[in-house]
Amino acid sequence: MVRTELPAGQTAGHGHPRPAGGYDNVGKLLAAGSYVLLDGPVAPGLGAGRAAWPAENPVALSHEPALAPMADPDELVAAHRGHVESGCDVIRTSTAALWPAVDGGYPHGGPARWADLACERIEAARAAAAGTPTAIAYALGRQVDGPDSAELVHALDRLFSKTAPDLILVETLSVIRPSLFTAVSQLRSLGLPLWLSFRRCRDGLCGPSGHHWSGDEPDRLGSAARRLEHMGVSALLVNCIPPDHVAGTIEYLRYFTDLPLGVYANIERGFEPAALSDATPVVSYDDLALQWRAEGAQIVGGCCGVGPEHLQAARRKLADTVPARAVAADAAPANAVLASRGRAEEVKAGQPWQIAEGRPVFPLPFPALACEQGAAAPAVGDLLLWEYLYRERIGDGRRCLDVGSGSGLLAVQLALNGASHVHSIDSSPAAVDCTRRSAFRNDVSSAVTAEAADITAWQPREHYQVVVASLEQPATDPSQQDPAARDFDPWGRLLIDAFLTKLPALLARDGVAYITQSSLISQRQTAGMLAAADLAGQVVDWRLWPACTPLAALPHRELIERRSDAFRLDVATPGGRDELIVVYVLEIRRADRVSPPGPASR
Repeated sequence: MVRTELPAGQTAGHGHPRPAGGYDNVGKLLAAGSYVLLDGPVAPGLGAGRAAWPAENPVALSHEPALAPMADPDELVAAHRGHVESGCDVIRTSTAALWPAVDGGYPHGGPARWADLACERIEAARAAAAGTPTAIAYALGRQVDGPDSAELVHALDRLFSKTAPDLILVETLSVIRPSLFTAVSQLRSLGLPLWLSFRRCRDGLCGPSGHHWSGDEPDRLGSAARRLEHMGVSALLVNCIPPDHVAGTIEYLRYFTDLPLGVYANIERGFEPAALSDATPVVSYDDLALQWRAEGAQIVGGCCGVGPEHLQAARRKLADTVPARAVAADAAPANAVLASRGRAEEVKAGQPWQIAEGRPVFPLPFPALACEQGAAAPAVGDLLLWEYLYRERIGDGRRCLDVGSGSGLLAVQLALNGASHVHSIDSSPAAVDCTRRSAFRNDVSSAVTAEAADITAWQPREHYQVVVASLEQPATDPSQQDPAARDFDPWGRLLIDAFLTKLPALLARDGVAYITQSSLISQRQTAGMLAAADLAGQVVDWRLWPACTPLAALPHRELIERRSDAFRLDVATPGGRDELIVVYVLEIRRADRVSPPGPASR
């Protein structure tokens, strides 16, 4: 790798042959844990390398909008050369505002003219970097996440066949939605390293002035980071946000991904400088770069207001620095899972507690759930079944069905366990929405589908290798309800009986189902229904639970226990007596596929 330090009075960027493949040097720097210096903006007034603020002077932590890219090729070459001579390892083409074909109009003079402009700007960057190891990043704007993304990629494919950059950098992305992942997949097909930069901080969407949009979930960036890493993205960055909003963001992202991370912040003054108070924090850009590096950034560059002087000063400060890999405890989001869990360098006091096959249990990687009004929160049975699915890695490589998905806990865990596909059904549209959102939060949206359906009427379109169900079993008081009512259920068996009746049509030949049942309903009736359907079940897990659950709060429960084998446990305590119920996990297979029963796992 090439890292040329600057002797006094000398600039970098001349006399070093470009390595084969312009990204090679950048890749080697990142792999070695070194820093990569990204350029600043190329805009009118900054073309000759003039910066809005001297590098050694303090800069106010506020912003002004980025200026439009200039079009004169000579100015472009001169502006790029200023960044190359400051020691930048990567410079961006002035193409983020260029856009080829959009809905019948070609704002830059037609498709041929767009191609000419784009080609011209790649060549201007190449001319400025000639004879140096500086890589050329083709800059794209957030328009890539839109209906014309496929057309854009097709146009870029043709453009790059004529003159190719070394990598692609998509800047100022904001909203994270499914179409973004589609666009990323299309861009990856071009075969170039892909960097993505977001206008976000750890609190969510972040504008150039630091205003947040509270309607966007802050954790979406972390969830997206894991998925983007799996898709082959080479680096993630944040840009065009105020420097004081960068703090904590790199540490936050490190919980979710091992990708190289970067920052290029906005340091322009605000629209009304007089509004800045005496308490407005100020700091030099090289000190900011050092802070970001200490937080874990490997890529440092500049957005609005940052010029070559800033970057040259940052380069001197960053020499011989090492990015942080561990993350501060107070930087962790509530649902974070360490991207490099178990690595020796991240374990400060011995190995974390684990169970069989290295499954961590402290901290316990419980999925991040979306649970809103209208969707059932995880209950006793859901939690017990989740624990079993997690511990036994149920679903790996299988096609699965989750009946009564609620918040999506079981569907998400099946997908996290490696299921090839999980389909979820619930009679509540709110639960269906929560399941989809929970899948997104845990980066498994591509493996999870959901629909609103009643198990009693739903017709499956396939047989499933794994079926899970944790269905509510609240018996209704027969003295308080009309027996003609559709939900009349004095025994608490309405949903489980409907499920067991449907189960033979759901299971593949070698399929297995896992359901929960409490001791408040009859075991004999469940066993009889299974036998009638040529199915057999065995207990694989169970748990004692206080009977202060709504499942036990039944005015006629004593009658149920007298007339069936349902039961509760009566336990003596110093203050009197407590009641417990037992919740079971049943494993159900076709009768001719059941192994001899073994002891319950606990």
